[in-house]
Amino acid sequence: MAQTTGLTQAIQEYLESLYWLGEAGIDRTPTNLARAMQYSPPSVTEMVHRLEAEGMVATGADGRLRLPA
Repeated sequence: MAQTTGLTQAIQEYLESLYWLGEAGIDRTPTNLARAMQYSPPSVTEMVHRLEAEGMVATGADGRLRLPA
């Protein structure tokens, strides 16, 4: 039986996009994330706040997003 992670498809897509931005050497900012995902900046900002509240991402003082180690 497959184990569920509790992550929605949307959350998985955001985390994967953040990962691939970093792999491509592109700053992980909400603006770059919105461009990469072709979503509106307000939608991305809302999801980033949700991800921060869940401890899935952190925002540095420079505005860059970090994935937990």
